[in-house]
Amino acid sequence: MVKNFFQKSLSILLKQQTNILSAAFIIMAMTILSQLLGLIKKRLLVATFGASNIVGVYDVASKFPDALFQLVIAAAISSAFIPVFSNYLTSNREKEGHEMASNLLTVGIIVFGFFALILVIFAPFVLRIFNPGSGFTPSDMTLMANLLRIIIVGQFLFIIGIFFSALLQSYNHFLIPAFAAATFNLGVIIGIFFLSPFVGIYSAAYGGIIGALCYIVFQIPLVKKVGFGFRPNFSFTSPSLIQIYKLIWPRTLAQGFFQLGPILIVSLLSFSPNTGRNYFIFDLALTLAFAPVALIGQAIAQAAFPVLSRQRERLEDFKVTFLTSFSQMLYLILPISILFLVLRIPIVRLVYGAAQFDWPATVLTGRLLAILCLSLFAQALFNLVSRAFYAL
Repeated sequence: MVKNFFQKSLSILLKQQTNILSAAFIIMAMTILSQLLGLIKKRLLVATFGASNIVGVYDVASKFPDALFQLVIAAAISSAFIPVFSNYLTSNREKEGHEMASNLLTVGIIVFGFFALILVIFAPFVLRIFNPGSGFTPSDMTLMANLLRIIIVGQFLFIIGIFFSALLQSYNHFLIPAFAAATFNLGVIIGIFFLSPFVGIYSAAYGGIIGALCYIVFQIPLVKKVGFGFRPNFSFTSPSLIQIYKLIWPRTLAQGFFQLGPILIVSLLSFSPNTGRNYFIFDLALTLAFAPVALIGQAIAQAAFPVLSRQRERLEDFKVTFLTSFSQMLYLILPISILFLVLRIPIVRLVYGAAQFDWPATVLTGRLLAILCLSLFAQALFNLVSRAFYAL
């Protein structure tokens, strides 16, 4: 009986999701888990360090490795890899598809490693360029550079994790990749909870490495099950990679502007006192506003993407899938935006109301959340529209 229970449980975990609604439901459920863990992470940071300058230093340090990751590898995997790889699968060229996937992962690791090494070596110089004001002290800048060097190790590991997720989503496996992604925040929580008494704010950076390792490990069994075996391939000019290069440049350009936003905000805030505290409060509001975008926008868009990729030659089916997903997003995101706008202060207090989170920080976070709510529908729809573009 116990054996049958475990077999049935395993079959559910390994089951493919062949329609958008079932895939979106699983992604939404795992996104709720991920967002809850993300909010717990923020709450733990507030409870441990307060809405303080030191937490702002950690937040700013994390932006630069994340920006590099988004520009170098995330754009290729999120927008170009799945359509190209799906084409191999639908044309019964799975082995060639696996070779292309290995090639892309190898090239991504090499390119990211090159730029990461430059960022690690010149971290103090780069950080000072983008923090021209006097809001951060010299000791803050030293701490920021040290944190950046640790965080970038986690981002390096995260490349493998996000690659596995895209690979499995191409096979219509959404549960394991979504659950594995949620464990990243769990790793940060573990790091803060157990290591903060010994290493302070460095615990969050070490937690990122733990989370990235969890992201990889949880996906390895299913990656093996679909038959993928990584074989390093250093062909930068293979036809499939050239096709991906052609597809990713608009996405990379868009990501460049998108990543420039937070960095410019840091630069502007560096001229104000308590730069770290102000930026951390902004990031708290952004995290709350992003939760429904991830839950609804990213979940439905991720579920629709493989389907849209396979329907690009059948435009009538493509239109039906796109418009149905578009309508579902609006139906769900608009009421949540209004709810966040009206109940902004109670929501902020409920989520972040630790003893060290004072009332002025609560009010400022609520005001920022109200402004960000005005664009939630557009941020959610962007996930679908951009993926539909790349599916074509």
